[in-house]
Amino acid sequence: MLTQAFQPTGAHAETNPAITARSAGIETDGDQAHLYVTNGPDKATILTLPAATLDARTSDSVSVSPDGQKVVYMTAGQADYTGSAIWSLNYDGSDRQMLANFSTQKLWTAPFTWSHDSRQLAYVIMAADGSLELWRMNADGTGQQPVLKNSSSFRQEIFFGDNRNVLSWTPDGKYLEYTDRSTEPYRKFSVDLTTDKVSSVEVPSDKTQTPRKLDVPLFSQMDPRWQSWSLGVCGTTIGAQGCALTSTAMVFKYFGVDTDPARLRNCLGYAACPMHWSEAANNCSGGKVSGGDILSFDFDAMRNSLDHGFPVIVGFMVNTARTHFVVVNGGSGTDPNGYTVNDPWDATNTKTLGEFIQRQGWPQQMELFTGTPPTPHTPGEGTSRLAQFVDAYNRGGGLTALGSPTNGAHWWYGAVIQDFPGDPVAIMQDEDSENRQGLTPGTCLAYYIRRGIFNWYAANGNPTLFGPPTSDEFAWNNHTIQSFDNGYIQFGNPANNESTGFTAWPATGDGWRREFYNNKSWGCGTSWVDYLGGDVNLDSPWDASGPVPALVKDGWSARYTRTISLSSGSYTITASSANGVKVWLDDNLVVNVADASGGGWQGHVTGVSHTLKIEFTGGDQAQLNFKLAAS
Repeated sequence: MLTQAFQPTGAHAETNPAITARSAGIETDGDQAHLYVTNGPDKATILTLPAATLDARTSDSVSVSPDGQKVVYMTAGQADYTGSAIWSLNYDGSDRQMLANFSTQKLWTAPFTWSHDSRQLAYVIMAADGSLELWRMNADGTGQQPVLKNSSSFRQEIFFGDNRNVLSWTPDGKYLEYTDRSTEPYRKFSVDLTTDKVSSVEVPSDKTQTPRKLDVPLFSQMDPRWQSWSLGVCGTTIGAQGCALTSTAMVFKYFGVDTDPARLRNCLGYAACPMHWSEAANNCSGGKVSGGDILSFDFDAMRNSLDHGFPVIVGFMVNTARTHFVVVNGGSGTDPNGYTVNDPWDATNTKTLGEFIQRQGWPQQMELFTGTPPTPHTPGEGTSRLAQFVDAYNRGGGLTALGSPTNGAHWWYGAVIQDFPGDPVAIMQDEDSENRQGLTPGTCLAYYIRRGIFNWYAANGNPTLFGPPTSDEFAWNNHTIQSFDNGYIQFGNPANNESTGFTAWPATGDGWRREFYNNKSWGCGTSWVDYLGGDVNLDSPWDASGPVPALVKDGWSARYTRTISLSSGSYTITASSANGVKVWLDDNLVVNVADASGGGWQGHVTGVSHTLKIEFTGGDQAQLNFKLAAS
C-alpha cells in the first residue's frame, strides 16, 4: 500500500506557494487503485477505489488545477469506457463531486486541460460515429457545451505519439487551441469561444530524440475503425481489452507485416483473446516473425532484445482480472525511466517503462518476437544531395556522434533536413536556394546542427525566420556560434546562466562590407557578413581556413563592396589573390585574372562617389591584395 508522506491540507497549501510543483496520478495495488497527489518530494493518497473503476491507464488524464486547489480524474464505466465520468475533489481529498457522466458517449484518452484561471476545463469525447469532439465546462460541472464537432482537423491522430500539451487555453480564456504534430510543419488551431471561428498557423517543431528508439508504428485499441469489434472468446472488444492484440500488431508492422489490429484479429479468430502469441507469429505474419513464448519479465533480456533491434511486449497486472500490455520501443541504461513505450491504449510513445512500474508494479511477463528489423536509414537517404549529407555526417562525428538517422531526408520549412538520435541531432541542406539561384545541385553544402542550437532554432523561428544553416558550429570569441542565411545564433551555456540568441547580419557599416560563402559560387546563403573599417587598400594573408572561422577549408568565396569618394583624376588599381580575383569599379569589370599572377587597371575617374566590388575565392594559400592609388 502507499504510505502518506504528508497530509495535503488547506493549511499546507497556504504555507507552500510553490503550487506549480503539485501533480497527481494513479497507482494500483492488487484490486485497489489509489489517486495520489505530490508536492515536490512529498506524496499522499487522497482517494482509493476499485482498480476496475479507477483505471491506472487513465493516469495521464488526471490534472491539478493551476491554482493547486482541485484535482480532476475519470472513472471507468463499462470496459469500452462507455459510462465513464469526470470527477473533481479538493487537493486534500475532500469535496468529491461528479462533474460529468457519459452514459452513451466515450471519453477520449486526452489529458483534461484547465484554463489558466482554474475556472474552466476542456475535455474530448468520441461521438457515436467515431469522430472526436472538443468540449468545455465550468470547474463545478455546469455549462457543459461543445466547442468543436465534425472537424477534419480535430482527429485522433493529433493525439498519437505525444498527447501532452496538444490542448491548451490562451491566458485570457477566449480561445481553446490544439496542435497537430502529425505532419511537418506543425500547425496550431485556435477556436474562438465567442464566435466558434477556427483559425490556424504554422508553428515550429519541438523535435526531441530518444537514444536508440526503434521506429515502431503506432496503433490504438480505441481507434473507431476497430474498437467495437468482438475479441476472441473473451466476450469483450478490441477497445476494451485489445491491448495484447494491438501491441502485437505494432510489433508485426515493425517487422514488415502488412497488418493492423483489425486484420490480426480476423487472422487469429478465437485465438485473439486470450492472446495466442506464438500462433500469431506462426499463422499471421507471413513468415516474417517468429517467437512469442510467454516469459517472465527479465530486464537484461529486454535490453538485449532492444540492442538487436527487436521491440519487446511487456505485461502489467492492472488488477487480478486484467493485464495491460505495452511495447518497449527503446532506451538505454539500467533505469526503467530511460526506456520509452508504445501504449496501445492511446497510441502514445512518450511514456516510460518507469511510469508503468510506478503505477502498476513490476511487469509480470514479456513476449519476445524476432524478425528482420527495418533497413536502417542512411545519411542523405531520400535526397539527390547524398554526397553533401554524407560529408556533413562525417564532419559531425559520424556514427559515433550522430548515430543512424531516424528517418529519411525530408522538407522542413523550405529546407531539407534529416534527424539523428545523437548530438548533432540534425543535418540540413538548402536545396531551395540552389533551385532559385540556378546553381549546380550540390553547390550548397549540408551542415550538422547540435542539440543546444537546434532546439532554440526550431522553437524560435526555424528556417522561416533565420534561414537554413550556412556553416557548421564554430568557436568565436569564447562562444559557440552557428551561421544561418539571415544571421548567426550564439549558444548560451545554461551552466554559466547564459541565454541563446540570434544576431542578424549587419545591413550598414563603415569601410568594406565583407560577405563570405561556403562555396566557390558566391551562392546559397551568406556564411558571414561584417564590415572592415580603415584604409581602402587591403593586404590580407590568411591561413588555409580563411579569414573567419565560419568557413570550410579550401571551399569558400568572398565579396567585398565599398563606396568611396574620389577626386577627379587618374587612378591605378592592382589586385591579386591565390586563386584569381575580379574587381569592379562602378559595375565595370576592370580586373579579371584566374590565377595568382594578379592584374591591374589604370584610368580616369570623375570626382564623385564610386563603388568598388572585389570577388575572390579561398584556397590553400588564401590571400587578398588590393591597392587603389592616384597615378
